[in-house]
Amino acid sequence: MTTNLETYLGIKLFIQEELDPFKITYLKGKAYNIAELVGFDVNEFFVYVHNLSIKSINEGYFGSETPLSKRIHHLEITFDVNPKQVKKHQIRFYNAQAGLDVERGVEEYYGDTKLIRIYPGTVLEKHHSFNTELITYVSKTLKREDHRKIKITAQGYPTDTFYRHINKNSECHETKIDLHLDKEVSFHIKKLSDKEIIEIENWLHQNKPNEPTKPIEPTKIKEINMDPLSLISTISTCLNIIDKFVGISERLSKKPEKPHSVEARQVNDKLEILRDGKIAEEIKANQLKLNHWDQIRFDTLKKKVDRNWRKYNTFDERLTIAPISEKANLEIEMDDLRKDLCCDFREMIKIFEVTLGLPLSDHYTLYSVCSSELT
Repeated sequence: MTTNLETYLGIKLFIQEELDPFKITYLKGKAYNIAELVGFDVNEFFVYVHNLSIKSINEGYFGSETPLSKRIHHLEITFDVNPKQVKKHQIRFYNAQAGLDVERGVEEYYGDTKLIRIYPGTVLEKHHSFNTELITYVSKTLKREDHRKIKITAQGYPTDTFYRHINKNSECHETKIDLHLDKEVSFHIKKLSDKEIIEIENWLHQNKPNEPTKPIEPTKIKEINMDPLSLISTISTCLNIIDKFVGISERLSKKPEKPHSVEARQVNDKLEILRDGKIAEEIKANQLKLNHWDQIRFDTLKKKVDRNWRKYNTFDERLTIAPISEKANLEIEMDDLRKDLCCDFREMIKIFEVTLGLPLSDHYTLYSVCSSELT
């Protein structure tokens, strides 16, 4: 099945579970060192290694004559642990401690439950293909094998020029992959002998492509310091925008608008959740689970949402005064924006829920206006 990234931007993702034996041994040594550094018992975890490759495709792609740097502004790949496993600390990444090489020009953001890599189009064009190693630890307390998985989201952003050549008006084109972690790729960790270390170093030296003449730039890591009161304000503001989005979307869908039974509002240093006009929940700023707040992901989503939300409102205003001949096109464009906003708002709400420590029900599920996009 052809993915959105292949169709619109001409790039393809490949995932390898069977790596070169030397590479496996090398990563096993890294995994052992991580366990000692972080200070947990490796016998309580399964360890998995995967390689994600990004490659440009030309055969059958309509824009193959356009260089990658001219059609792709940047590609963002996110590796995520499911919220339930985040809460229970059952699946973790430790790429930050592994010290794996990062290609020059690629930005990388670390966390033990999230890994983000951002590839500029100019870098993709220069190298044509990239490989990303991922080391994942899964607690043996996670008995259900179908829950042993991570989510990979790849979002390609076209350049302003190439955007006009794509037969789909979307700010980014997204491909999602559920990467299931099978027992067959797990391994027992052992400390490397001096002989093994020498063999691996020799192999890596011989097989490292295009080794740069200058040292690789240091990995960029964002330091996040969020004030709890500011966070309450941020969440409250975003939930109010979602209220308005649901209201407009229900009106445009010609569905009967139902009064919201749930409302969120900021009162001094707390967020109040009202149901049918009565306070059902109070979350004070000092009760927020700040360690679950994903600033990097939120910032990325907010940039997209702000842009699309402005367009959505502008088109809605134009729709009321536009002649009949223009209304059909406006409605099509608004529906495309609605679909994008549905996905991004839902991702935002997931961040809010884990930070607040409670589910947001009613219209915050977005089911009434986004059911097809969220299935």
